[in-house]
Amino acid sequence: MIVFVTTASHDYTLRSMLESHRTVLDGGVIILAYSEFLSWPKLPKGNYILTDLDRLNAATLNQVAQRCDAQDAADSGMLRLNHPRCAMNRWQLSQALFEQGISQQQVRRADQSSQGLRYPVFIRSEIGHEGALTELLHTPAQLSVAIETLVATPGLTAETLWVIEFRDVRNADGWYEKYSVFRVADTYFAHDYTVNHHWVNKGEADSEHSEQWVAADLAYRQSNPHVDLVRPVFELAGIEYGRIDYAFENDKLVVFEINMNPMISTPETERPIWRASVEDLWQEYVQALRKLGLGAEQPYYLPVDGACGRPVVAANSRLRRGMRRLLKAGKALHRESAWVRAKRRLVGASR
Repeated sequence: MIVFVTTASHDYTLRSMLESHRTVLDGGVIILAYSEFLSWPKLPKGNYILTDLDRLNAATLNQVAQRCDAQDAADSGMLRLNHPRCAMNRWQLSQALFEQGISQQQVRRADQSSQGLRYPVFIRSEIGHEGALTELLHTPAQLSVAIETLVATPGLTAETLWVIEFRDVRNADGWYEKYSVFRVADTYFAHDYTVNHHWVNKGEADSEHSEQWVAADLAYRQSNPHVDLVRPVFELAGIEYGRIDYAFENDKLVVFEINMNPMISTPETERPIWRASVEDLWQEYVQALRKLGLGAEQPYYLPVDGACGRPVVAANSRLRRGMRRLLKAGKALHRESAWVRAKRRLVGASR
């Protein structure tokens, strides 16, 4: 059994995968929210993958680490990926990469001095993966105005805003490139290759170049040419499950981030033109999970010390919470995705 632990509001990355048309993972995976991981007196026995650690505050992160200690005491043979005491958050990794000369890109917090930064720069939030919050800023005056504007936005503070040096990662054809490699324990596989004419690269190549792009993406996934360059970055970060996004500037590695809770596409959810490429990715991902002990067996719930407060059941709707309570009571949370697909078929048939 594999147990993913995630923040409740970001479990869609995993649920969209499990609740697609593919059923190969049915019965072998359970998803818990951190509130459930911390409050349940008994936890499913299996190998754990902790995601979203960079979205937890310091107090919650400490609670998670203590619960992991109690879990280890109860089950010394379990495997855990992304230990909260080992995995760096994005800020720690950005500083370590620069200090060790692995990346030439400087990152400062908005409340720190910007002296010594190479312009242009841009601003992004420490929390979330939505990317840049500004266009490129070419002078200290532009940076100052942008910071002042953003800190007036609810939910944003100077402490949670980053000022990042822009790196020109265009290829010879003028496209901004981004590569991604996925790590699952000791397995590394190329995730995707994306291009864009805009420096904020979300992989939105125009239709004129789509076939060329798909072919390049498939070739990249099959060759995985940069694995020896990114493996040390994962090791430095202490991250054993996640996706690294990176590119090259004058043949030098530029690391954008390591996402500990990335989306996983299944072939059925992609446009036909992408399915052959995504099929390769999907098969590698499933094989990596199988190496971790993926299996469709009835889970055993193990008493673990250190539960905090009253046990909670996390879900985004009353119906989903009720369903999870029933599945938990019947020790059948590993059947949740199959239940959801069955419910969708019934609803569709009734229309």
